[in-house]
Amino acid sequence: MASYQDIAQRHDAANHRIDGLLTLTSTVTLAAPLIVAATDADTDFRSPLLIVAASLFVVVLVTGVVARGFVGGVTLMAPTDLYRGWLDLSPTDFKLSGVYWAGQHFDETASVIWRKSWAAHIMTTVFVAESLVLLAWVGIEL
Repeated sequence: MASYQDIAQRHDAANHRIDGLLTLTSTVTLAAPLIVAATDADTDFRSPLLIVAASLFVVVLVTGVVARGFVGGVTLMAPTDLYRGWLDLSPTDFKLSGVYWAGQHFDETASVIWRKSWAAHIMTTVFVAESLVLLAWVGIEL
């Protein structure tokens, strides 16, 4: 059914948003100290600001990994269930059951996508906070 393809694409898009945020956050978090260290010989890597930024990075990382791996996936109709329970149905009942379960699976997967979306919003907010802390640290160091 087309609804399965549509919801699977939305699920993939939610995962891609999380992946992109993880990539961007990792790049910024690792690049800032390297750039400062390359331009300043007396870089303070024990600065409270850098420790806070690293802690915020861990929050983004854990949120992303949990959202990507443990929040859930696309709910699909199992062919064995169709074989066991639906073969004896009339064509009309078969279609009605198919539409009903497609709707149920759509709602379940939409709920998963909503949770992944919230995780991406949290990741973005924490990343912005981390970036501000890193900018403050870079400003002090340079």
